[in-house]
Amino acid sequence: MYLNDTSENDSLPYDIKDLSPEMTREFRGLRVWFPIKLLGAKAFRDQLEYKIKLAQWACQQLSNIKYIRIIAPPQLSTFAFKIQIKNSPESMDSLNRLFLNKINQKGHILLSPFSEKDRPGTYAIRMNILSFRTDKKRIELGIEDIKSAIKEVMCED
Repeated sequence: MYLNDTSENDSLPYDIKDLSPEMTREFRGLRVWFPIKLLGAKAFRDQLEYKIKLAQWACQQLSNIKYIRIIAPPQLSTFAFKIQIKNSPESMDSLNRLFLNKINQKGHILLSPFSEKDRPGTYAIRMNILSFRTDKKRIELGIEDIKSAIKEVMCED
């Protein structure tokens, strides 16, 4: 044995690791546990409720924009949309890729894509409103970016 353990009669713990989170891996639960203990669960519930309402509001705003089709309405704070026009599935995917890139290049929001594997025409854009830094002003900026990007890709003034 490399080191001898302390005797059972000592007042020190048998092993120092027994006093703290595991030392060989990151203790990820601490990031959740500590804020809940510090702020209380109500603060988390209130923020989640706010983000859900914000997602519902954003989805409603986007549904009023020409060419936008809501693919999946808000589930908690996530929903999906895309440009929908009569075109081939492959060209729709390309158009929505370009649309997403134009939105993200503006830098106010960061949206992510998804699609069903091996199914042309399923490329869509996901908006997930969850960061504690995201507020209505940020979403309003994002919606303006989306409106601007749609004008660019649809070649409208």
